[in-house]
Amino acid sequence: MLEKALTPSEWQKLSRSRDLQDAALLKALAAFEQADDDPTARLRALDDIGRQASLLRKSVRDDRQILNLLDDMEKAVERQRRQARKDASAASAGPEQDGTPALLTSKMQPLLRDIRKGGVMQALIATNGKTAVVLLSRRAIGPSRRRLLADALGQAAGVRYIPGECLFEQKALTFVVTTEVSGLARKLRAALLEQTGLRLKVRVRGDDPTLVDTDGDDEETAATPPPATAAAATAPLIAQLRSRLLALGPRIRQAAASPAEKAAIFGLVTQLQQSLQRGEGEQSQALLKSLAQRLVEAGTSAGAPVRIVSMVRLQQARLQWETTRATLRQRLRLLETKTLAFFADRPEFSRAQAAVRRLDEVMAALDEDLIDTLDDALNESDPARRLDIQAEALLCVEDYADFVRSSALVADLDANPFTPVDIRETVLRSAGQLHAALG
Repeated sequence: MLEKALTPSEWQKLSRSRDLQDAALLKALAAFEQADDDPTARLRALDDIGRQASLLRKSVRDDRQILNLLDDMEKAVERQRRQARKDASAASAGPEQDGTPALLTSKMQPLLRDIRKGGVMQALIATNGKTAVVLLSRRAIGPSRRRLLADALGQAAGVRYIPGECLFEQKALTFVVTTEVSGLARKLRAALLEQTGLRLKVRVRGDDPTLVDTDGDDEETAATPPPATAAAATAPLIAQLRSRLLALGPRIRQAAASPAEKAAIFGLVTQLQQSLQRGEGEQSQALLKSLAQRLVEAGTSAGAPVRIVSMVRLQQARLQWETTRATLRQRLRLLETKTLAFFADRPEFSRAQAAVRRLDEVMAALDEDLIDTLDDALNESDPARRLDIQAEALLCVEDYADFVRSSALVADLDANPFTPVDIRETVLRSAGQLHAALG
């Protein structure tokens, strides 16, 4: 945890009312606050803080409050110096040894402060369905960190990893992910409370800002929850309404592109999400009907109707996407190997090493959402519900196609001089086949 005595804000509480030459000390305190992920930079900042504190002590011999704060600061410097040396030693042992649990606890707090000031952090969420653990970082988070998250959850198998970004939006800590967001906000709020001791307002959204999950802590959503029996009775209806809202995603985006419709569409979507959060079946049904009617009035098209397909075709679609993912993973790993081999004896090796880590962005995009959705369809006996799940799967397919069409990183990887990967062509060909197979 970043010690209070080493924060610029704590120092300025007293120094503001005094005429002190403390610019150098403030700069050192700010450098320490920003260097949380880098033990070497922290040690440099701590040495600087110690020097500047000693210089100031000589000019404030009669100011007891400042002297007491300088005493606390110097004690904190010694404690933090010991911790930074331990962290530096762990880092030098290799990335697998650098997975200190402090990354999930005390080291999260300065990152959360930076987010509230407008910063954007990389995020990796691990969930077993019931609980979650989250890791934040200023840099891209590599696959080796999954072990740290799995240890925190207390299980190695059955863990789902969700990459994304974290920023401050709508007066809440907002996680932007490329997967289903429903129910994730509450898990993240509980995880952050457990990891940092901070009660934070949390929301989760996809790349589409119209589909948002909140932690239910808003004044509007703080109503008394329905009785357990009523909640159980409405659960199937709520699940069905959530699926229908998800299926309306492309039409919502189409309508919201019009400035004249954007506010009304967003307002209806927000009301519907809050009603679903509270488990209000009839109210949610009415709001979904109003939203669908508004989309019709806005001139959006529903596209070709989804037709229910056989279990055999679903199995074939699942196998096809799994094969596509495996093929691309193999090609990307080969690209990584060849790139690093080419730069092995060159001064640009460290830059190349950092660049290939960006391959994780593509790997993260090729996650298991579509596989999971197809599994849900295969396990669903109710034809109407299976039709809804097929619609969700089609949206996943469209999202993957949109990603490879618009990603500059995918274009760069496809143009690499080392080995062909053909990400765009492979995904778009597979997406077209899946779209046809799913109706």
